[in-house]
Amino acid sequence: MELGDRRSAQIRLLWAIGVFWAGLYLYIPILAPYVSHQGGANGMVGLVVAAYGVPQLTTRIVLGRWADRLGRRRIFLMLGMTTVIVSSLGMVLWPFPWAFVSFRLVAGLAASTWAMFSMLYVSYQPVSRDVRSMGWISFANNAGQVVATVVGGYLAGRWGWPAPFYGSAALGVIGLLLVAKLPESRSSARTGEGPPLRRLLAHGPLKLAAGLGIFVQMATFLTTFGYVPLWAVHHGVPRGQLGLLMMVGILPTTLFSVITGNWFSKRWSLRTLSWLGFATMGICTLLTPVSRDTVWLFTMQAGLGAGRGIVSPSLMAMAIQGVPDPWRTTALAVYQATYAAGMIGGPLLGAFTVGLLGLQSVFWLAGLAALLGVGLSFTVPTDKPPTLSAQTASSR
Repeated sequence: MELGDRRSAQIRLLWAIGVFWAGLYLYIPILAPYVSHQGGANGMVGLVVAAYGVPQLTTRIVLGRWADRLGRRRIFLMLGMTTVIVSSLGMVLWPFPWAFVSFRLVAGLAASTWAMFSMLYVSYQPVSRDVRSMGWISFANNAGQVVATVVGGYLAGRWGWPAPFYGSAALGVIGLLLVAKLPESRSSARTGEGPPLRRLLAHGPLKLAAGLGIFVQMATFLTTFGYVPLWAVHHGVPRGQLGLLMMVGILPTTLFSVITGNWFSKRWSLRTLSWLGFATMGICTLLTPVSRDTVWLFTMQAGLGAGRGIVSPSLMAMAIQGVPDPWRTTALAVYQATYAAGMIGGPLLGAFTVGLLGLQSVFWLAGLAALLGVGLSFTVPTDKPPTLSAQTASSR
């Protein structure tokens, strides 16, 4: 692929990633009240929210292995965009409680193609630029979410409940046009069989990244995507500012993902980036309940987002370190499927501690998760790991 063609493909794919995540998040600010408005009980709202995570736990690795076996990723991007369209239109055209559950399962299937988006972009760059690539990928991901959280509520307020769902479907169509002619790059060889999962699971960098990823998701889903809005309401933050509070938590992640990929990664090792990101997250999390001041809360959220922006692209790069290209989609899918344990386990532990120790205990729990991440980060080797090979894997 010529340099100009490669750059054009990179830019188009970054736009596609932003559109993809905006399509998945555009209606999230109004999803729960919309389900309730259509007659869903509180328990049904919980089922709708939980349904999104089920396919991600069960299909990410399967889809990753399938992509590596075919030696193709673009078709999975098209699948992801198509399922964004189907899930969004389904929820607005069939607004019944159990239909919401079904179509959120479809949305979860869309999210399960995320590894293919990431690895197609990585394949346009040399292996030496993996952290930089992951930085730009994380930037596009979070930028799409930031825009969606701001615009989705506005659309609903201006044109009614259905507007964000139709907007999501429109974004899916735009995304399909963006990805339809993207070139495959680097290694697109058809292997005829999936990569050796047992061999990948034993690979040191992937195991470390997956373990650290659990702590990232625990801290995140206990705070920014969990109890921070509730803490804010209890301490005088108007409900109208909750969207702004979430944006303040996500925007620094977007910016620091690029800074990490383009500058920090050239100066510091993955070990340093990992412990620095976790330390920033831990300090800001533990300091959140120290003051009830609104400015303090917003500042700590921004710091937490910055720490996440440092550690997230670093762990994504670590997960594929030393993994040959034909197996990298599966490796990243393993990483993403594993860290889902933190997305589920963190809030469950938080619900238990809140009942025993009060609301501020979730910040202690999230801070502990981040500090455990700091400790585990110091086990990350500073030397480049040996590269797995098809010959080595097949002989064992």
